Parts: sequence; C-alpha cells; structure tokens
Amino acid sequence: MKMVFRRDLLNWGREIYLMGLDPILHLHHIDGMTKTQIQLPDRLYRDVKQLAKKQEWSLAEVLRRGAEHMLRTYDASPTKAAAWKLPEPLDLGGPPRVPPSRWRELANDPVLRR
Repeated sequence: MKMVFRRDLLNWGREIYLMGLDPILHLHHIDGMTKTQIQLPDRLYRDVKQLAKKQEWSLAEVLRRGAEHMLRTYDASPTKAAAWKLPEPLDLGGPPRVPPSRWRELANDPVLRR
C-alpha cells in the first residue's frame, strides 16, 4: 500500500482548487480515465478552445465538464416507450383511380409534388 502524506494531499488539493475544481467531488478526474478520439466541427472546436483558454482549463477538461453536464441534464437510463402501432387505414372513398403500375411515376412527378 502506498503511503500518502498529508502534505502531498494538501498540494494536490491546492492544485485542484487552482484549476477551479472541488478536490473532494472531482477525485474521478485523476484516476481511471479512458483516452479517446473525437471529431468536432471547426467552429465548435474554435469556440471550445476559446472557452478553455478563458477559463484556464485544458480542452479535455472542457469536454469532460460538458459530458458531465449532459449526463446530469438528461436521464442516462433508457425509458420504455409505448409500443408503436400501425395506424388504421383511412377510407379514401373507393379503389385507387390510377393503376399500381403508375404509382411510382406519379409519386416522382415534379408537377404533382408541389
């Protein structure tokens, strides 16, 4: 078992505090991270980089905080949606006036699509 001295914990806590984090609530930011690669639109990347610079955070910290916010905001557990049913057919007043062989042609007619 590795010995951790109080002085080390205080220094660690000070560093975490200077980063704007609560040293107690953000222990998970230190251990157990997974390295990943993401793709961002250019505009979003620039905006996130500006935010990181303004807050004196790393890009990774901004993205972690964003992910944590999304998980707090949206329920991560899937909800059971009601089973979807095909709606009952409508009575259109009789059989189609056009034979089925012409349906594709008429569905793609630009004049009729307006």
